[in-house]
Amino acid sequence: MIKAVELVLLRTKYYSETIKKCIQNKFNDIIIDNFDRQILYHLSMGEKTKDICKYIPLSNRAIEVRKNKLKVYLLSNDGGSSNLVKEAKKLGII
Repeated sequence: MIKAVELVLLRTKYYSETIKKCIQNKFNDIIIDNFDRQILYHLSMGEKTKDICKYIPLSNRAIEVRKNKLKVYLLSNDGGSSNLVKEAKKLGII
């Protein structure tokens, strides 16, 4: 309990072991392939969505669809790309 209070006071998120297991189980069902990781990587490097097709052999529409799928999986609300990247980094996806 002391650790949880200390982390919260430091404005860091605290998850109990039970919650960590639930989160892990939730993401076991999600399939994030190499293209999804590359999309997240290029977003983290500051690339615009429309420019990512220069690096990944997918159309702009396919990249947009994958990005929206990742938002649904990773974000609880409609955040921007920076929130998507932050969540992916926090979860260790990129």
